[in-house]
Amino acid sequence: MGALKSPGPDGFPGLFYHKYWEIVNIVVFNTSRDFHSGLVSIQALNQTHIALIPKIPNPESTSHFRPISLCNNSYKILSKLLANRMKVILPTIISHKQNAFVPDRQIQDNILLAHETYHYLKLKREGDNHELGLKLDMNKAYDRVEWDFLEAALLRFGFNQGWVRLVMACVTTVSFSIVLNGNDGGFFKPNRGLRQGDPLSPYLFLIISEVLSLQITRSIYDGGLTGVKLTRSCPVVSHLFFADDALFFLKATLQNCTSLDRIFRVFCLASGQLINYDKSSIFFSPNTPQQLQTLMCELFNINLVDHPGNYLGMPTIWGRSKSEALSYILERVNRKIDGWKQSTLSLAGKEVLIKSVAMAIPTFPMSCFKFPASVCDQINSALANFWWGYNENGVKLHWKSWNVLCQAKESGGLGFRDLSSFNTALLAKQCWRILQEPNSFWTKVLKARYFPNCDFKDAVKGYRASWSWSSLLDARDIIMKGSSWQVINGTDINIWKDNWLPPPFEGPIVPSVPLLQDTPTMVCSLIDWDRNVWDLSHINQFIDQDVCKHIGMIPIGDGSGSDRLVWPWNTNGVYSVKSGYHWYHSRKFKAIPNNNHHSHQASTLFWKLIWSMNTIPKIQNFFWRAVSKATSTLLNLYRRRLAASPMCPLCSSDEESMEHILLLCPWVELVWFGSPLGLEIDKGKVTTLDKWVLDLLATISSKSERKRLITMVGFFCWAIWKARCSFIYQGVEVSPTKTITMALSLMNEFFSVRSGQQTCSVVNTGSNYWNPPPIDYIKVNCDAAWNSTTCRAGLGSVIRDSTSSLLGGLARPTSCGSALIAESKAILEGVKLAKDLEVRKLVVETDSKVIIDNLRNPSTSEDWRICPIIRSIRKLSSSFSDIRWEWIPREANRAAHIAASLAIGAVGLSRWATQPPLPLVRVLRNDGLPCPPNATD
Repeated sequence: MGALKSPGPDGFPGLFYHKYWEIVNIVVFNTSRDFHSGLVSIQALNQTHIALIPKIPNPESTSHFRPISLCNNSYKILSKLLANRMKVILPTIISHKQNAFVPDRQIQDNILLAHETYHYLKLKREGDNHELGLKLDMNKAYDRVEWDFLEAALLRFGFNQGWVRLVMACVTTVSFSIVLNGNDGGFFKPNRGLRQGDPLSPYLFLIISEVLSLQITRSIYDGGLTGVKLTRSCPVVSHLFFADDALFFLKATLQNCTSLDRIFRVFCLASGQLINYDKSSIFFSPNTPQQLQTLMCELFNINLVDHPGNYLGMPTIWGRSKSEALSYILERVNRKIDGWKQSTLSLAGKEVLIKSVAMAIPTFPMSCFKFPASVCDQINSALANFWWGYNENGVKLHWKSWNVLCQAKESGGLGFRDLSSFNTALLAKQCWRILQEPNSFWTKVLKARYFPNCDFKDAVKGYRASWSWSSLLDARDIIMKGSSWQVINGTDINIWKDNWLPPPFEGPIVPSVPLLQDTPTMVCSLIDWDRNVWDLSHINQFIDQDVCKHIGMIPIGDGSGSDRLVWPWNTNGVYSVKSGYHWYHSRKFKAIPNNNHHSHQASTLFWKLIWSMNTIPKIQNFFWRAVSKATSTLLNLYRRRLAASPMCPLCSSDEESMEHILLLCPWVELVWFGSPLGLEIDKGKVTTLDKWVLDLLATISSKSERKRLITMVGFFCWAIWKARCSFIYQGVEVSPTKTITMALSLMNEFFSVRSGQQTCSVVNTGSNYWNPPPIDYIKVNCDAAWNSTTCRAGLGSVIRDSTSSLLGGLARPTSCGSALIAESKAILEGVKLAKDLEVRKLVVETDSKVIIDNLRNPSTSEDWRICPIIRSIRKLSSSFSDIRWEWIPREANRAAHIAASLAIGAVGLSRWATQPPLPLVRVLRNDGLPCPPNATD
């Protein structure tokens, strides 16, 4: 529920329910219960204001307004409950010809299919097979839905009578009041229509549109209609729906057009829909005779066009000049910038606007098409000019290139997106979907069109390929090089051709010596399934020992299931644009020569300190400019031949570098000494500003004190800089006392505001002591110790009952690629131990919350790195009548921790029942638990 969205007639916004939920939740729960039981009418809750939003700058008639319904949030809660339940089943009842509001379907599916189909029509210049594309616009589609038709459709789709009653109650009990000039004009009741603003409306309109979709599909199946096939093996493309935007593709014959027109008339008569002929259009393939085109346009009463226009906000057909076609993107960015120029914004404020607004403008078209480099450069130039600012002579000096600003903040940049890299990362998302959704309709069309006899990874551009396909191929390398195969059974992974080693390895294994003819080629041949371990004896001679070591640490499951492609840079193994961009851009930037190789580069540690500083964003931004030599000091200006002398105007004794301004100028020494920090600047030790800050922090061991110190340094540096600028540009004499007062005042003001925004939250961190399990249950505590240098790990498990008696335990040494893998292996060993002891009811405890989340919610929290182990654990869990997964703090898991610590230095497996190791005995006794004595105790 949107906190600040416009409220309905009752005046209560979403923020009211957020803030006072503890007070109103009982009323909401009771109302929802009574509504679902049919005990209460929601007519009073369903009063709705209509706000008229202009579609054009100067509206002159009612058709120039878009009516938006402002429902009461109390009603929206009830409606949202129904919508959330309905959304789950939509993929099973809505065909792939509709992609709006259906989970796991995207608007890009329709755009890519429309682009491919219109591209096919545009190129069809010869032959007797004439085809057309019909773009249909429905007039006030939501407002014209007949309620009896909606109810009949819901029942026909198989919805329960009770469910349909609830939905129709939401639809039919509405009453409207139109708001004009801030005043409502009284309520009236409609007889049809769906509200734009009701959470249910989009899903109900999908049901209405699906009726039309089924009619067309049935007519094609019966032979009454013939759709378009891009190739002989391609699925028929007959129609594409996205909400109320509809496209139809047919063979251009009188029979087709007559049948489609009849379907339109029947559907409109039953549903209440009305075709807007003025906004609809027909586009024919160039080989269609002019006489036939005219005849069909008269039959539909729709205009003939040479260009289909836009579909879902983007052109359906692009001309030869892509730069010219995309000029509207640059115009939109420039319009935003022109509006911002009038505001007095700090560089930090500009950074927010660029990242959140300007860089979001090209995102949508970039997700489907590869922008020419010239377009990206023009947008980058406009954004760079805005960020550095303007003066009376034009654009201000750019102290750093845009490439530097596009680096990550911890690498010395500002984290702006490099649009070319971002464009590629967005397109790579579609490539990932092609690989992961081979049965989706749009993927089947692309496969039949461009790679019918091979996989996507081996596909080529082909003859007269569309722009969208060419764009996808440009981005394919991100997926092919950045993804990795996860070993489940190893039958689909080639040892020498596929990427299957986890990071930091990238790319296929390169043999150190030439392979022999009988050398194994599939990963499954390297696994000893009897012992469930790696057997690398067949390839040891061909690969380096370091590679062997890392292969041996890859987790092996039980062999059930198929190998899968994962994106190793996300914990869930699924490609995301964010991780794809960082992966691609970091490698792209490494390939760019560094023109500043002679200049000092601040460390990653310093940048992390600056951007985590608890201060005003403009001070963080100032620190970046100061250390990056991106400020107008006289020394920097002199080096660019923009100043006559580099000498400091305040003391005239040294060059005015940033270190001199903030640390070394005589008057500044008084500021630092008189500040609460009481610093005496040692001029001989000051080399660069970032090194001085790091050296200063190195003298303090407390983390909180370091945080307080860096914050105070930031405020004082800012105050010194402002005093220097006032002297340069306004002639105000510098004063150490006033500068100290300014810094402290600004700091106090900042923290007084921040303290008012702090909210206290109570977090249940759990007990710090071990607690016995319930009666009839057995508890196993699991933990792991891992050495990142040697990759050696120790697995520890301890089993106790409800009387706190020790039943057994183990300590096993092993090798693992990460601490997370070691923790999951420890749980696997613990569950195996419990099974061996014939436990029936088990509680599993560990201090790894990630693993507990994976075990509790495998569908939403699955971590690909431990997926095979988690599956093995869950398979073993079927051996117990009941099993519970519990997270505990590390302090309450001391027994398992000691067992793991003993294992990491051991030679082999150690199990015990009556005589645990001495360190473990001490831990158990400290917990106050009865424990058998150790043999050496």
